[in-house]
Amino acid sequence: FGSLQAALDAWLPLHAPAATPAASATAASGPASSNKTTGGGVEESAAGAGWHAWRSSVGSVGSVGSVGVEAQLLAACPRLRLPAPLLRLPVDGRLRRQQRADVAPSADGRPRDVPAEAAAAVYVRHSPLATPVAVAALKAATAAAAAGQQRQQQQQQQRAAAVADDAEQPAATAAPIWHPSVSVREKNIDYQRQRLGQMRGIVRRMVHGQPRQPDAELRAQLVAQAAVDIPPVLRGPVWAALLGVPLGAEAAIYDAIDKVGEGAADKQIELDIPRCHQQLAVLASAAGHHCLRRLLKAWVSYNPQLVYWQGVDSVLAPFVASNALHEPRAFVSLQRLVEKLVWQFFRPVNHTFLQQHLLLFSQLLAYHDAQLAAHLDRIGFRAELYAIPWFLTLFTHIMPIQKSFRIWDTLLVSPSGSALPLLLAVAIMGQLSGRLLPLDFNSCILLFSSLPPLDVELCIAQALDYLGHTPLSVTFGRFSVGKTSSVAPSDEPDEPGLGRYWEQRLPIEQLKQELSPRISVPDLLVARHSAACGLLRLLVADLRSADAYAAGHLVESVSFPVRLRDLDTLDVGPLLAVLLSQQQQQQQQQQQASGPTTVQQQQQAAPHVVLVDDGRCQLAAAVANRLVYRYVPHVSILSGGYDALHADAPSLLERR
Repeated sequence: FGSLQAALDAWLPLHAPAATPAASATAASGPASSNKTTGGGVEESAAGAGWHAWRSSVGSVGSVGSVGVEAQLLAACPRLRLPAPLLRLPVDGRLRRQQRADVAPSADGRPRDVPAEAAAAVYVRHSPLATPVAVAALKAATAAAAAGQQRQQQQQQQRAAAVADDAEQPAATAAPIWHPSVSVREKNIDYQRQRLGQMRGIVRRMVHGQPRQPDAELRAQLVAQAAVDIPPVLRGPVWAALLGVPLGAEAAIYDAIDKVGEGAADKQIELDIPRCHQQLAVLASAAGHHCLRRLLKAWVSYNPQLVYWQGVDSVLAPFVASNALHEPRAFVSLQRLVEKLVWQFFRPVNHTFLQQHLLLFSQLLAYHDAQLAAHLDRIGFRAELYAIPWFLTLFTHIMPIQKSFRIWDTLLVSPSGSALPLLLAVAIMGQLSGRLLPLDFNSCILLFSSLPPLDVELCIAQALDYLGHTPLSVTFGRFSVGKTSSVAPSDEPDEPGLGRYWEQRLPIEQLKQELSPRISVPDLLVARHSAACGLLRLLVADLRSADAYAAGHLVESVSFPVRLRDLDTLDVGPLLAVLLSQQQQQQQQQQQASGPTTVQQQQQAAPHVVLVDDGRCQLAAAVANRLVYRYVPHVSILSGGYDALHADAPSLLERR
C-alpha cells in the first residue's frame, strides 16, 4: 500500500485532462459509466483501511488522469487484473457500454482479449469508488450483454444486405452471434466450439502444470473467461478449478473416506435422495441415486464437526449433474463450496448466525427496496419464514437446476465473503415485489410455498448492480466489524482492546429494531467523494440539537434537530422535501443524458441518506424507520454518529 499510495500522490495533482491521445479519446467520448463497487470479504484492518484510502483518493479525481501515472498504479499493485472485455460499468443503476476503442469488441461481434493494463486504466479512470477488482470480474458476465443486442442487430442488418446482393451466399459461413442471453449462447454450436477452445487449454494447463506460468496467472485467466460464461460441457472441471480443487488428485482424497458405513444421518439421506431434482434424468436414474448416496455418506463421514441438514443434497446435485457422476471431483467440489460459502449454516449451533444473516438480508432489502421492506415489516412477514433455504442451498432449493447453474457460475467467480448471495436474494424479492405488495400475511405464505418462475439473468444483473450501490460496511453488518471469515459474524467473543464504543458488537435484539443498516465513517467519506464527482446525490442529516450542530458538524450536512421525546409526533416532511428535490434533479440529469428513465433507474437515482446523531444511534434508528415507512431507499445510520466523525475525520468538521 505504500507504493500504491506514492503512485496516487503523483496522480492526484493532475486537476486537468492530460494532453495524451488516451485522455483526448476519453474527453471526446464523455465520462463513461462509473460508480461504487463493493467486494465483500475485505478485512476491517490495515488492508481494509488501505483499500478505503485508495477508493477515497481515486474518488477525488474522477475521470482525470494520466496514462503514465496509471502505469505506476499498475506497477504498484500487480494484482490489479480485470477480465476482458470490460465493456461497461454501472452509473446510477443503469448499464452502459464503454465507448472506448481499446476495449471495443472485434469486427465479427465476438469479445476479444484486452490487455490487463488497458482495462485497468479504464477502470481506474472511470470508477471513483473502486474497491477490490474482483467485483469487476463478476460484471464481465453482464458487460457483453449490455452491448450485445445492438451488435446483433447490426450484424443481422449486414447479413440481410449481403444476402440481398448475393442470394447464393450460404448462411453457414456467418460468424457465431454474440447474444446477450447465456441460454441462447449455450445453444449456438459455433460459439460453444470457440469457447471450448479458449477454456479447455487453461484447464489442461492447470491440471498438468505449466512451469513458465504461475498458478495465480492461470487462475486469473480462468476467472476472466468464466465471468463471461462457462460452456456446459466444461462446467464441472471449471467449477472445480475455481474452487481450488486439485484437479487430477481428487481420487486420492475421495478413496480414503468411508462411503458405506452406517451413520446417524442415513435415514434422512434416504428420504432426501428421491426428492433431489428428479426432473433431471441423471439424478433420477438408479446410477444417480447410488452416486448421491455414496457422496452424501462420504460428506457426513468427512465432516464430523458439522451437522447434516436437509438441503445438503440440493447443494450436491449441481456438482453431480455437471461432473457426469464423477464422484471424486463432485465430492471435493462440494467440500470446497461449503467451506467457502455455507460453512456456518451446517454448524451444530447456528441459531445466532442465522439470526444475524437474516437480519443483514432484511436491512439490505430495506436499503434497496424500502417499499417492499416496509410492507413485509408491517404485516409481520419475516425473513425466517422463507429465506433460510435460499441461503442454505444457495438457491438450488427454489430454482430449477439449469437456472441454478447460472447463479453458481456467478457466485463461484465472486471473492470469498462477498455479499453477492444476500444481494441475489434482494434481487429475487425485487422480481416478486409486484406480487407481494398487495398480499397479506397468509397470501405471502402461499406465494412462497410455490414461487412463480424467475428471470435468473435479470436477478444476476440486478444483484451485480446492487453490489455497486452498496457501501462495504453495510454488507458486513454492524455486528461483524473486525471479523474476516464471513459476511455475517462468527459466534466468537468480542476482541479485547476495542476502546471506541462504536466498534463494539451490538445486541442482536437491538439491531432487530433497526430497519436500516449502519455505515462506517470511511464509507461516508467515499460517498462524499462520489457526490462531489456528480455520481450520486448524498444527504447527511444531523439530528442533534441546533446548539450541538453549531458547536461542530460535518461540512455540507443539513441540520434536522430531533428530540427523543418528540419521536411519536415527529414529522419527516421537511426532510422528505429536500430528498424529493434532489431526486428530481438527478432524474432530470438522467433524462437529458439518456432519455426516459425506468422505475428501477428512478429508485437508484434516489439520494443516499446518512443520519447522524450523538453516537448512540437511538434517534437515527427511529428516524430511519420513519423514512423506510415513507418508502425512502438508501437510508443508513452513521455508526458512532458525531463521535466517530470527531475521532476519524476531524478535518471535515466545521463550527459556526
